[in-house]
Amino acid sequence: MFRFWKERGPTMKREQRENGTVIYLETEKDLRVYMHPLRQKILSVLERNPEGMSAKQIADALRIAPSSAGHHLQTLEQAGVVELDRIEIIHGFRAKLYRNTPVTVSVGNFPTKDRLQAALVQEKIAENTHRLLDAMEMTEGEEEPFLPRFSQGVLYSTPEEMLEFSNYILTFLDAHKHPGEGTESFEMTFFHYPTAAANKGEKQRGQNGDGKNG
Repeated sequence: MFRFWKERGPTMKREQRENGTVIYLETEKDLRVYMHPLRQKILSVLERNPEGMSAKQIADALRIAPSSAGHHLQTLEQAGVVELDRIEIIHGFRAKLYRNTPVTVSVGNFPTKDRLQAALVQEKIAENTHRLLDAMEMTEGEEEPFLPRFSQGVLYSTPEEMLEFSNYILTFLDAHKHPGEGTESFEMTFFHYPTAAANKGEKQRGQNGDGKNG
């Protein structure tokens, strides 16, 4: 069953499924709320710190004002993608510690969806690339498995084999998304696409006079 809620700020549709909660971004406003560059950075830093972080800790990590971090945290909390984990006393002050809400975000169809979604993907890839380069610089002289890896190329498989491979990766990620005894934190970016579809899109961009990504 679909559930709706209204609070100060964004209102998004939610659905409770057997495997968890899904939040639907159905309008341009919903997507803009979610894909705001600074909010995406907040979600990323919270993902890397599952024990929870305060607005001050997030502000220090991202080098922004605590008031700005607090404002964006409130917006993300109202959207349902961030939640209050607990309250602790830090240096004599009550601090609210937030964490990412365990939800799946699904993007609906609306006129500007493709453009906004493309901007979000480009922003995330750029951020992850910067972190990869930082890690490569800081791990010089290290040994496996702590050396960053980057692989790129073309492979040939049946569609069924590609689906099996993709499902294996997603299953592995799902099984290792929480910290445990003896574990280390590793970051990864994974995507694949059919060459034929990429060629078709590249050709269409050329016909439209948009050669930015070609």
